[in-house]
Amino acid sequence: MRKKVLFICGSVNQTSMMHRISEHFTECDCFFTPYYIGDFRDAFMKKFLDFSILGGKYKELTLEYLRSNDMGAANQYNFVFTCSDVMIQKNIRNKKIFLVQEGMTDPQRLPYYLVKMLRFPRWIAGTSVTGMSNAYDLFFTASEGFKDLFIKKGACPEKIVVTGIPNFDDVRQYLRNDFPYKNYVLGLTSNL
Repeated sequence: MRKKVLFICGSVNQTSMMHRISEHFTECDCFFTPYYIGDFRDAFMKKFLDFSILGGKYKELTLEYLRSNDMGAANQYNFVFTCSDVMIQKNIRNKKIFLVQEGMTDPQRLPYYLVKMLRFPRWIAGTSVTGMSNAYDLFFTASEGFKDLFIKKGACPEKIVVTGIPNFDDVRQYLRNDFPYKNYVLGLTSNL
């Protein structure tokens, strides 16, 4: 019997990353869903989180990506890949969970410290608390530097595996392009 894998997506970047990962699971049935809360808070919180991957244009862009690539969801899964652990949905808590780092994380500002010291809900701090749930079985990170950062924030070192980022580390895909400038390096210091 084929294993079923759920990929919990987020932004279009996170969704394309999950899509790339799923291509390696040819012996499994892969299913996809936009990021969700998964309990009574869905309807209530949706109005307040339209700026995030839980609603608004980000969720619509993810749904459009899933529809255009004929990617849907089922109900029972053997394991789950997720793009974020700011919320661990109730329906996956008894599954094997694999967290995949999207890329940069938000700065450690007041919400981060409210979560870290006063146990506020992780979602208020955004990606600055990535990896802090420790509710996953493995956490795939972009680099040794990010691994060290997540460990300093409280992630369990034994659960972290450095893999790179699937949709950014394949630089060969960018060699054939119509960009008019050649022999330059573009350095981006922020995702903003």
